[in-house]
Amino acid sequence: MQRRTYLKTLAGVGVVGAVGVGALSGNAAAMNVNIGAGDVNVGTNDEGEVDAVTIDPKFRVEWRNFDQTVAKIFYLVEAALEDEDGRTPYEGGYLGDGFSPVFRATPWINASAPTGVSESAPGTTGHYELTVPLSQALSNDSRVSNADTSRPVPRPLAVFNKAGRPDYESVADGDYPAGSQASYLDGTSMGPASDAESMLVDGEGLPLVNNFPGANAGYYGAAGDVSQFRDTTEDEQKKETRVFLRYTFELQRPNGDPSTGAFSGFGIPAEDFDSGNSRIVYPSGELGNYDFEGNGYTASGLSYATLRNFADQHVGITVATTDFTVKVGNETSEVGVTGTSGTGAEAPSP
Repeated sequence: MQRRTYLKTLAGVGVVGAVGVGALSGNAAAMNVNIGAGDVNVGTNDEGEVDAVTIDPKFRVEWRNFDQTVAKIFYLVEAALEDEDGRTPYEGGYLGDGFSPVFRATPWINASAPTGVSESAPGTTGHYELTVPLSQALSNDSRVSNADTSRPVPRPLAVFNKAGRPDYESVADGDYPAGSQASYLDGTSMGPASDAESMLVDGEGLPLVNNFPGANAGYYGAAGDVSQFRDTTEDEQKKETRVFLRYTFELQRPNGDPSTGAFSGFGIPAEDFDSGNSRIVYPSGELGNYDFEGNGYTASGLSYATLRNFADQHVGITVATTDFTVKVGNETSEVGVTGTSGTGAEAPSP
């Protein structure tokens, strides 16, 4: 049984850190993705501080020779810091516990993409690509408003900032009718991003700096604050702090009415459509993929953890992790006095 090919390429993850540019690149077939990111040298300042660490990703996703139509690309961005002992998220069971979501989106592939996004028609072979950084693509989207002067567009994703991780857990379940606290954080029931905006930003005051309700993308704030980046030593050695990024991608089927819905007119077979929410491609284990529905999962609402756990058993999922180092220095304090004393001497009088 031949497994269909899912090609993933991520390239040029941009602006990372308060200043500086990093790069995220790699390409691979099937589930093997190698990603790198450039370190960020913030420089030296009076307080040895960083206001924010940001990313602005670009990527291209390709798929070929599937037996089912791909009509949506789901992607999730998560971030984590090394812990105080210098452990990485790959050690001691830290993986999964330290990461926090900072952005999610499910763009549709139906010829509605804004400038800066290249997409094929929905189909069994195709692609979706951010040809400009994500911030610019969102700014080009006519649905995204620039009325909020506290969060203007374009803006990169804040992975760490002064506000820190929003206190999601303090919000009572009844205050967010689109889903519970658990479903909001694990991604299984989110509602539209406008619900997060009105219920969690306006209603609860959570700093969801990465939410873009017009484009129905974002939902979250930073993964943490910037206190760990601060350099207090004044020893002329810049403090180095590692940041970890995790990207999760999922390929989804079309949904709606095959004759009049958003994906009509592309010649998609009716059997590829879902009547409710879109399911992952091959939801029932076709072609040797993991059988989500046969194992009790709702294939139209897989959690972030579930996607990670079965990424190596399903052609429609890939997870890629990378890290970079943020370097910041604290200027050495100095005190100096300059001037003249107007010295002189006089000879004795004759």
